[in-house]
Amino acid sequence: MRQMRSVLLALWLLDHMESAKKRGNLSGDLLEELEGGRSAKWFWCQVSAAILINIFRKVNRCATLLAFAAGWSALFPLWRDICVGGLTYSLDRLGVLAWPWSSILPIIYGVLPAVLFVWLGFATHTALSGLSNTHTAHEQCFALSTGTAMIFAASFAVLRQLGHPQIVIGDLTRTDFFLIDHLYFISVPIASSLWIALWISVAIKIKFSHRGLHRISKDERTVKRRT
Repeated sequence: MRQMRSVLLALWLLDHMESAKKRGNLSGDLLEELEGGRSAKWFWCQVSAAILINIFRKVNRCATLLAFAAGWSALFPLWRDICVGGLTYSLDRLGVLAWPWSSILPIIYGVLPAVLFVWLGFATHTALSGLSNTHTAHEQCFALSTGTAMIFAASFAVLRQLGHPQIVIGDLTRTDFFLIDHLYFISVPIASSLWIALWISVAIKIKFSHRGLHRISKDERTVKRRT
């Protein structure tokens, strides 16, 4: 009875770590070996190895996305010069504008280039990885909206960091605004926002692919029963 509970616990852990197709194949093979005389200890060793391999794959995928986001963020100073380089004269006149333009224009000049840069990085990665054909517009919009929200949250955090004694919205126009929190040449706000958007995009793809495999396996079992 205790051995059966141990096996059920191992199967439950495997069920929450592996995809539907791999889980079904692996569980079936392991149960056959267990019925053939293998011990529960051996069963647990195989399940633990499968779970560790799965964790390693997820960590490797996460590190790959993080490396792309960090490398992409290093290009942001060049991108910002392209977007805002010719607007220096307009930025000098922000102080004489009436509200709400005095508050809206710093957001356009400061935050909008960062948002567009994250979107461009997202589009570049999805195109290079072949994910553009596997995502619907709703899924892409959800991932991009999350990355955009992260940009605004990071902007507010940097404004709070610079705000002594109070927040000054004009600080958004600083050329080094998104480089204040940095790691070497990596902009932490830009890299983290892009990484989160990419991670959500990949997670959605994996989730729906697992659902598709689960449906296919169900259909295969139904066909076998009918035949």
